[in-house]
Amino acid sequence: MAKCVFCGEKADYGKTINIDTHELRCCDSCYEIYSGADKEDAARAVIDAGFYGYPWLLEEFLEKQAEKRIADYEKKVQRAEEYKQWREGREAGICPKCGGAMLKMHPVDFVTYGLWLPTINMSSLNTETLRFIPVTCEDCGYTEFYSPYRKKPADAEVPEESKEEKYDD
Repeated sequence: MAKCVFCGEKADYGKTINIDTHELRCCDSCYEIYSGADKEDAARAVIDAGFYGYPWLLEEFLEKQAEKRIADYEKKVQRAEEYKQWREGREAGICPKCGGAMLKMHPVDFVTYGLWLPTINMSSLNTETLRFIPVTCEDCGYTEFYSPYRKKPADAEVPEESKEEKYDD
């Protein structure tokens, strides 16, 4: 007759809890307690109870789970470091919508195929492809585009009025 691996009482043949690749028989009351519980907690309870004949198999399962948690944590740290490196040099100001950090993204090429764009004089660019660089807010997703081809306006001359001294000594 099968015994419950948690409490040692008589176990029904239909009540089993799967931990890793092991089917563990248990009584009705232990099934209600451990069927929805974390598998690691159930494995520890079985080992502590001492009614299971192969506790080293469950200990191996617990070791694998611990190694998996460590590997997952290391991946998380690595991703955070990669993101930090990716983010360096991409800061492009503050979002006008929410105040979050704006980041430069990869350039987007826009092929015009001879289209006339009222805001851009294509003949001065000598190209049918425009490159836009999106700048996206990290928090809210607000995106702006700017063109690296756009020339900065020439320094405008300062009007004569502002050159005059307005203060009397």
